[in-house]
Amino acid sequence: MTGINRAAALWIVVPRSADRPARAAGPIGVADGHFPTSVDLSLNHHGAIMLRSVFLAFLLLLPLAVQADEPFQTGLCGDVRVTGWPVAEVTGEGGCGIVEPVRLASVAGVRIEGEALVSCAFARTLADWAEAPALNGPRPVVALRSSAAYVCRPVTGGAALSNHAYGMAMDVTGFILPNGREVSVRDGWNEAWRRGFLENTYAAACNRFDTVLGPDFDAAHADHFHLDLEPGGWAAAYCR
Repeated sequence: MTGINRAAALWIVVPRSADRPARAAGPIGVADGHFPTSVDLSLNHHGAIMLRSVFLAFLLLLPLAVQADEPFQTGLCGDVRVTGWPVAEVTGEGGCGIVEPVRLASVAGVRIEGEALVSCAFARTLADWAEAPALNGPRPVVALRSSAAYVCRPVTGGAALSNHAYGMAMDVTGFILPNGREVSVRDGWNEAWRRGFLENTYAAACNRFDTVLGPDFDAAHADHFHLDLEPGGWAAAYCR
């Protein structure tokens, strides 16, 4: 029996009105052990029942609250670098879905902020990228900002499913540094020192993912790096 279940088996014992010893007749005061107050703090039988009910309801709901706040798990997807929450197999219309889904908290110590539902295969490759020297310079990246991960939709301007539909893609809009500052793709691509940093992280992604698209590809990618893997396995890298 857990501590919560043992506590639930306890009752708050409050004497019934009839069980209380009668007080001596006379004025209410210190002499008879009853201090005068504006509200009588003693509980009658009905008050005891109500208090018990509230107490037991609290104990019954407490496990749900604890479960909701459970810490994320480490070593997901068979990789000690992947932390987050395991998810049941995802299925969607028209062939969308993820066989080994995970909702990421971090990869290789780098937090994922924003959309983070991906496949285990993608999570492991994302961890490889997070360990690249380009993301671990004098001001290492401590978090990635994601605007899209699993989405059941076709590719932009086409009918075929996007790799987002298989949990095999993520759109990264920014990189958060130890001082809390964020280097966004939209703003940084047109600034000197930020452009250099972004180009290096972009090149590192091209060495790990099958497709990497950024601001120079088209206007739709002006504010993010699109990273994806081919569901069937490695394909010729397409880096634009």
